[in-house]
Amino acid sequence: MNQSPATGSGGIHGWRLVAICLLTMFAFGPQYVLNVSFIVNQGLIQNTFASGANALTVPSTLSNLAFAACVPVGPVLTRKFGLRHAYISLVLMFLLGSIIAAISPTMWTLVIGRLLQGLSAGSLFLTILPVSLMSFPNAIRNWFLLLAIGGLFGASAFGTLFGALTISADAWRWLFVLCGIAPIFCLIVGLIALPSEHVHEHHQPFDIWGAIVLAATVTVTLFPLIHLKNMGIGSLWVWPLFVLAAALFATFVFIELHSKAPLVHYRSVRMPKQIFGFLMAVISHVGLILALIGGIEFLRAIKGASFTDIVHFAVWFVCGVVIVALISVFLYDRVDAGALGIAGSFVVMLVAWKWHNASGHVSYTMLAFEFAAAATCIGLVLIAGALGTALAGDIHEARWRSGFLHFHRNLLGALIAPFIAWFLTKDSAIQYEQLRSHISLADPLVSAQLASITQRLMAGGTPQAQAQQLAMTSVLTNAQQASLLSALHGLFTIMFIVGCMMLASSIGMAATGKGRALVQRQKPLTAPQHMGESLPAPTRHHAVISNEGGTHA
Repeated sequence: MNQSPATGSGGIHGWRLVAICLLTMFAFGPQYVLNVSFIVNQGLIQNTFASGANALTVPSTLSNLAFAACVPVGPVLTRKFGLRHAYISLVLMFLLGSIIAAISPTMWTLVIGRLLQGLSAGSLFLTILPVSLMSFPNAIRNWFLLLAIGGLFGASAFGTLFGALTISADAWRWLFVLCGIAPIFCLIVGLIALPSEHVHEHHQPFDIWGAIVLAATVTVTLFPLIHLKNMGIGSLWVWPLFVLAAALFATFVFIELHSKAPLVHYRSVRMPKQIFGFLMAVISHVGLILALIGGIEFLRAIKGASFTDIVHFAVWFVCGVVIVALISVFLYDRVDAGALGIAGSFVVMLVAWKWHNASGHVSYTMLAFEFAAAATCIGLVLIAGALGTALAGDIHEARWRSGFLHFHRNLLGALIAPFIAWFLTKDSAIQYEQLRSHISLADPLVSAQLASITQRLMAGGTPQAQAQQLAMTSVLTNAQQASLLSALHGLFTIMFIVGCMMLASSIGMAATGKGRALVQRQKPLTAPQHMGESLPAPTRHHAVISNEGGTHA
């Protein structure tokens, strides 16, 4: 493996480093923005197409599954076509998906647009992210954490804000137009900053059977995920397909374990430190989805938040992301990934336990602060685990371990979101039926509440018959809100359990000892020994950018 003096532990400098950071953030950041904004504005999109809530799960679920399935494809495309060609082609695909989604006349056109976005963003993830890490000079490589946490989780914060803006403007297509500007920027800057390289043919076979079985797994999984919320896990149209998908995935793992050139390198994760880091990242990703869905749903449905309230919410989130990212920059090499994970897990557990007992009267400021603390500390655990896994063991297999981790992390994220929606729907429906069965005029408390509401409406000039009808509707609405709050309490209990699992995996990571640092101390050794101690440039077949703009494979 060749290295230029400006690469490897040295990285690159100046405007080219800034360009690579921007190319990284804008490559897949818009996908995260759209995913989170969908939690807020899905009702608006549903009304546009006059479609049922079940149809609306198709574009989001398909896009998330496509993203996860294509994470291991990015390095293959880079190796085959080179960094520049692969990156430019993929951002053009994302741009096409954004255009189709923005002008979509039907729901299925939107599905096609979101599918293209998921395919391209997933492939871009490990196409550009390793390059951005190795582009940082050794002395400041810890500042990559600001990009990783700030870029990835900052996109989620802006997704909340933009979702609220679409509701306020009663229009959502402009958000796809805005996210379409990012690939245009990436196209222009990429053509300038990414060098042309000569791709050497290494005759490495493509894992065609692994790709076919993975595609079949995703296809089979899509149908039960779409219908899970309405039909339930016990439906014959749901659980048998989940069993089939599990069998297909087991077949995929078997193929990858015996392939000479697998898409996902299962054999690369075998040390305890690698396994604990993997668990930290994957479990915390589940916690992030729980926090996002639970926190936003509490804010929207229970608190009835206005646009200003959601902006306040997003600002706290952004501030939390910046603070935690800076803490990570200065502490990652001083303490180990496990210690950071332990600290972050305790915060998540504390917030989840408090939310488990929260009422609808909690203040917006406190809710925003707690959400920012939980979400950003989840990000801290996730990034610490991901880096801990990648940097543990043979550094030449780091890209393989990263592909393994991020593939499973995103795949589990695509699976868990529909299950959360199903849980909230099922649990709130059960609670509502129990509450409604107790609503009777024979109950003195119910009768008094109805009389109070009726008198207040009549005092405002409402006729008695209409006032009585509105009073009953108000009581039933309150029952619906109470049932949803109870379901959210159950969701936050699950989040607390996930926090405990994050803590356990972080303790395991800490017990394995301190891992390899991001910033390597320079030692007075011979050149070959020194290069063995530092983080190498992106591995074989991966283009690395030098100060002069050349590349090395």
